[in-house]
Amino acid sequence: PQPPEGITYAAKIERGETKIVWQNSAADVVRQINAFSPSPGAWTSLGGDRVKILVATMTDGRGEPGQAITDDLVVACRDGALRVDRLQLAGRQALSASDFLIGRPVLAGTMFT
Repeated sequence: PQPPEGITYAAKIERGETKIVWQNSAADVVRQINAFSPSPGAWTSLGGDRVKILVATMTDGRGEPGQAITDDLVVACRDGALRVDRLQLAGRQALSASDFLIGRPVLAGTMFT
C-alpha cells in the first residue's frame, strides 16, 4: 500500500485538452496522441469533420503546421512532422491510414485544424 501522505488526484480531462495543436512540436503532438489514445482520443478537424488520431509516429518533413505534406498522411508540426498510422472519423470505426485514404483521399496541402 502507498502512504496516504502526498496523494493527489488528477483533474477531469476537458475536451479542449484533447484537441491537437499543430503549432506544437511533432514530439509533443505524438506524446499527446499516445496519452489520449484510445479514449478520449486526441482529435483534429479535417474538412469540417472531427477525426481522432489514434496512432502516429514522428518523421521528417516541413510545412505549415497542420498541413498534409504528402498524400499518405504526413502532417507538418511546428518543427518536424508526424505520420498518421491509425485514425477514426466521428461515429465510424478506427482504420489504418491506408484504408482511410481509400475512401477519403487527403492530398498534400490539405489543412488539419
